Amino acid sequence: MLCYTWSASLAIVTQHLNDRKSKFNPVRRRIALLVIGLLLISISPFLLTTTCSDVGYTGEPPGGFELLGFTGLSVTYSPDGGVNTCTAGLGPIYLPLGIICVVFSLRR
Repeated sequence: MLCYTWSASLAIVTQHLNDRKSKFNPVRRRIALLVIGLLLISISPFLLTTTCSDVGYTGEPPGGFELLGFTGLSVTYSPDGGVNTCTAGLGPIYLPLGIICVVFSLRR
């Protein structure tokens, strides 16, 4: 049921965006894509930091890499099975995504 609802919603949105009378004409789409791309490029340098805790655990770590979750604009993970935790900004993802948005907004 949920899958059908998503596909029906996607079909309605796609039909609306492809409608020639839609308020999202190609010029507005390009401007929106350009603004989103520039916003992503401008915030990405502030999200390039990574911080890790150092517990000082002795012995063999209990496990491998664990993804703990997303907090705001960063991802929290444990490189050694939960002993130490690290938080890394999503800047390395936002920067190329912003560049792609700008390039697609400027192409003819």
